[in-house]
Amino acid sequence: MNPWRYLIFAVIIVLLGWGIYGVVLEKGALSDDADLLRAELAALEGENHSLESDISYYANPENLVKALKEQFNYRAPDEKLIILVSPSTSTGTSTSQ
Repeated sequence: MNPWRYLIFAVIIVLLGWGIYGVVLEKGALSDDADLLRAELAALEGENHSLESDISYYANPENLVKALKEQFNYRAPDEKLIILVSPSTSTGTSTSQ
């Protein structure tokens, strides 16, 4: 066999090996990107579910008014507003003798 054939065969093998190596590296990078995208998708699906439940909750006018009253201390003109303050643990008095 001619020595040039061996040389051409060796070059072809090296080029194929280099190409396969590049494909393997690219597959690893794409796999990592796919994992990140799957995690982001799961987070967005959870957020979407939460927003849909909020939408269905606030679709009821009574719940909307309740949230308005809780957040902004809103009251209707014929209602009285009572604000309860929890008692503190210290009374402010000293019992030293």
